[in-house]
Amino acid sequence: MKFLLNIENIRLADKTAINEYGIPGSVLMENAARSVSDFIKTDFPDIKRIKIFCGAGNNGGDGFAIARHLFSDYNVEIFLLGDIAKMSAETLMNYEIAQKMKIPTFKLDSIDSINSFDTNCDIVIDALIGVGGDENLRGDVTTLLRKINKIKAVKIAVDIPSGLNADTGAISDVCFGADYTITMFTEKIGMNLLYGRDVCGTIIQADLGAPMSIIQELSSDYILENEDIPYIIQERERNSSKFDFGRVIVVAGSENFSGAACLATNAAVKSGAGLVELISPIMHPALLPEVI
Repeated sequence: MKFLLNIENIRLADKTAINEYGIPGSVLMENAARSVSDFIKTDFPDIKRIKIFCGAGNNGGDGFAIARHLFSDYNVEIFLLGDIAKMSAETLMNYEIAQKMKIPTFKLDSIDSINSFDTNCDIVIDALIGVGGDENLRGDVTTLLRKINKIKAVKIAVDIPSGLNADTGAISDVCFGADYTITMFTEKIGMNLLYGRDVCGTIIQADLGAPMSIIQELSSDYILENEDIPYIIQERERNSSKFDFGRVIVVAGSENFSGAACLATNAAVKSGAGLVELISPIMHPALLPEVI
């Protein structure tokens, strides 16, 4: 099964990895950056220009580290939207390394700077907000997202697209529309609700070098996968009958509306109930013959 995390548990997962397992936050950030850069180098070896849009939070720190990993192989540019003074120690460290490496960096500190930058590139990377944000975006970031969504390039979100609520799946009208989302630890609940899947594109789970047991202990939400089914639905004994597998009585439908009753009853048969009975004033012609 695929375990999912909400925003509260994402933060707890980080704290557990750092405090209980002694994995520094800088190592988690480095592993996140390596996962994204390895994906790009493997899947897009022939592209040339990459623009990375970074905020001042830890999502932006991932972006600065990604730029460092890609700089020797690609034409990389960093665009910073946010206050350097508000950066965490890990984010500031990766920002300063990028500056020492002379990776071209442009500060988007006004509407004019946002409106005027060149959009010519092959890949756009969104490292602006991360899971700490939601659909209620305000200020310059809305102008920026509106512009970068129009760029004709492969779009990659780091952890989660900016403008997507990681808990509810609600999105901003300028939410980053990713072709790929490289998510950290595991998928977030909101990535699978409402519009989440639409804006995430193909989701790839990054390995942060932390035990997956952290996720399993914190998560109370999960998605069943094909390999889980044999453990839930056991193989049936050969010497058995319909009376061994439960009885379902469906009371539904009306003379004018028999379709829903048919759907519910057929579903009971298909899901494995042994004896299925329908109480209704009219029988839909598509009703399975097993139904009484």
